[in-house]
Amino acid sequence: MKKLLLISSLLALVGSLSAQTVVRTKMQYRDSVTFDAPVVFNSTVTVSDEPRTNNTLYLSFQPTDLGVGMRYDRQINDCGLYYSVSYGNYKLTNGYIDNHVKIAIGGLKYTHSSFYSFGVAYHYYGERSLPYEPIERVFQRFSPEFGAGVTLGKVRVALTIDVVKFESSINIGLNF
Repeated sequence: MKKLLLISSLLALVGSLSAQTVVRTKMQYRDSVTFDAPVVFNSTVTVSDEPRTNNTLYLSFQPTDLGVGMRYDRQINDCGLYYSVSYGNYKLTNGYIDNHVKIAIGGLKYTHSSFYSFGVAYHYYGERSLPYEPIERVFQRFSPEFGAGVTLGKVRVALTIDVVKFESSINIGLNF
């Protein structure tokens, strides 16, 4: 066992590990004869100290204020950061809230083909005219947001939700 560990460590220092792996599997022929058969895979594993990185640039849409914006994700191995900015205007039945600007920053946790986000958003509201007194949390400047997304080849789709204001953001981007 120590020899195997020493040999694999030396090969890792060189920069790549090439191995031939034999796997035994049970095979059944016409529901009557079962036997062990070796299955041989040739595989090359590259060992590198460089972190795996990806960038994703999204177009964003916020249905609540008909806002549009952009989002950028930076992935390093299984973690990352995201930044987003959007602009929209609330159109209400008897009123409006103009110039809603949202800037968000947060962290990302990646799994095999999906990811989760958590962050904080800053909101700026411009001129407003409302026929009633709104709930105070509606105009709160900072609020947390959580989200999730999937990777489909070079395309990533993410949904983030501001848990205080119940605003959502739909993000569709390209991974590069």
